[in-house]
Amino acid sequence: MINKALILTCSLLISQLLFAQKEFRVTKVDEIKGISSGSHPVFIRNTDNIVYSSLTNNGLYLYDAKEQTTKTLNADNGAGFQFQLSENGETIVYKSYIMDKTGRRQSSIYEQDIATGNKKAIIENTRHLGAVSYQHGNLLYMQNGLVKIHTMKSTTLDNKLTTAVFTDIDLNLILLKDNKKIVLNPLGKGNYIWVSLSPDRKRILFNKTGKGTFVCNLKGEIIADLGRLHAAKWTDDGNWVIGMNDFDDGQQYTASQIVLSSADGKTRQSLELKYQKIALFPDISSDYSKIVFNDEKGKLYIIDLEKND
Repeated sequence: MINKALILTCSLLISQLLFAQKEFRVTKVDEIKGISSGSHPVFIRNTDNIVYSSLTNNGLYLYDAKEQTTKTLNADNGAGFQFQLSENGETIVYKSYIMDKTGRRQSSIYEQDIATGNKKAIIENTRHLGAVSYQHGNLLYMQNGLVKIHTMKSTTLDNKLTTAVFTDIDLNLILLKDNKKIVLNPLGKGNYIWVSLSPDRKRILFNKTGKGTFVCNLKGEIIADLGRLHAAKWTDDGNWVIGMNDFDDGQQYTASQIVLSSADGKTRQSLELKYQKIALFPDISSDYSKIVFNDEKGKLYIIDLEKND
């Protein structure tokens, strides 16, 4: 006679073992030598080269992985806060600011060629400039409550923009769909940050302050709860999300782990890094083979990663 209770227990144990299986394995962690201080490192797509900023978010720098050299792209105030790379990896877009004679902040958006260092202003020295978002060959920003779209000349993609997401000056989650601006706010009023559209342009990744990180569809319906995950971003194929689970005492970071979550929220793995207590602002390569991050002191590190297929 079959013992149903035993079968049920075995099934539960097997499912727990499958769930506990690690999707990723860290094989090596190396500090990037020659960089005295940096933060918010990002891989240039399909390369091991990295763009990063300073701990104060001033200036942008390029690290050439093959030559193991660094160069300054610019020294602009706030350039590291919202910089974004084009899909072809040739240009970078960033927002910076200056203080005018009256002490008021004047903001600008620049497009910079990474190879030559040449930059040009998309909009310069203006007030009330909202979040900047680079999506599918187009740059979006809000000025005085109005959505502005700038098509990047450097893009090799189809420039027709049908869907985009970003936040306004009040940190509402805004969906732009077929030239219609919709205040989406999937979890009601509040502060929405780290907002991005999935590579297939069908899902939205966002964090709501005090609630956590979620994925919703274009109707604002929650389809995944990713839990406590900060500075989250999509992998290039849209199957995973990488971010950090960080803690602080109100003045400085006290702990932080790199977290990888499947986009459906069913699998979550914190990477175990020996001797590394605080790992911040991670970015992952297109092929899942490397992760770059900085620690609280501004040291940059490269993780060699293996993914179970």
